[in-house]
Amino acid sequence: MGNQAGLLQNAVILGLSAGICEETARLIGFAALKARARSWQAALTLGIGHDGTESAIIGELELITFINMLVLRNADPASR
Repeated sequence: MGNQAGLLQNAVILGLSAGICEETARLIGFAALKARARSWQAALTLGIGHDGTESAIIGELELITFINMLVLRNADPASR
């Protein structure tokens, strides 16, 4: 039971810290770019650019993970 409590504690702490860091970075970035985004088209482009970049990075990380799994699927961990 102690291991599950530690896992839950880690999940909560890491999830909250990731949310705080991301939202703080988003606030700073949007505040810096707000002066240039006065029309709704510019604001929409700014939002799509942020989310599109984040999606591309996550997609690339998933692709790298998948390729690593394919390469290592027949590897014997005991051979190291």
